[in-house]
Amino acid sequence: MTGPPPSSPASSGPGRPPRRGWAARFGGLANLVRWLWREAKWLIVGVVVLFVATGLLIGWVEAYEILMGFRSPSNVKHSVLAWALSVVGWAIIPALIGAVVGYLWLCKKPR
Repeated sequence: MTGPPPSSPASSGPGRPPRRGWAARFGGLANLVRWLWREAKWLIVGVVVLFVATGLLIGWVEAYEILMGFRSPSNVKHSVLAWALSVVGWAIIPALIGAVVGYLWLCKKPR
């Protein structure tokens, strides 16, 4: 016998290569980067640009602490950027994480 038996999980239909490795185990992760690039690229680019601009103006450690909510944005110089970064840390980042979790949940959900 040269091929796997028809009931084997390695056979995925005629003309389709078998799914192997991590893509078979984690379903949606194989397309996650493509989905993020298609659906959220401008959001991610905006967050990165805002973080880099704030980091260059007030310092990387302070920008990180403001983004994570460890520090108040009101008592730093360039507080407009700091407030914007604080809003991003409190609203945009959790929304993006929720979107990724929702996408992965839909990919794993049996149809």
